[in-house]
Amino acid sequence: MKKNIKIALIDSGIDSRFQEQVASGVCILYDENKNSVYLSDDYTDENGHGTYCAQIITSHCKHIEFIIIKILDQNNIGYSRALVEGLKYIIPFSVDIVNMSLAVLCDEYKKEIEELASKKAKIVGALSQSGAYIQELTKQKEQYEAQLISDSEYIT
Repeated sequence: MKKNIKIALIDSGIDSRFQEQVASGVCILYDENKNSVYLSDDYTDENGHGTYCAQIITSHCKHIEFIIIKILDQNNIGYSRALVEGLKYIIPFSVDIVNMSLAVLCDEYKKEIEELASKKAKIVGALSQSGAYIQELTKQKEQYEAQLISDSEYIT
């Protein structure tokens, strides 16, 4: 029996077609007027983006266990406070992969990303032009890859 890959999908939710593969799920919304975060167990996808991401993932691997964190509304709009709370939510699950197919315009989530990475989770995310932390991670990755290429010249 193959081990399931545990993937946290932070997006617009997921529809019922994937219910058997969902280990846990939550909807985390931020109310800007009240400056409050609200939790709900209704992580139904209202625009299809999260479901489409799940389709892509399951087309490459059938042995998936999803942790769903819905932070985007029907217009694919979300708030960094909801993202931070979503990242905190998944830390105890010891996920293998964190998938965030969304652009982020702040760096408020750095501590949570580092904690997940320290637990060996692979972080997959969209690059925002103005997200300084993501840009720094991308720069570090490029430097690492350049070093690998230059080191490979010495391998015979």
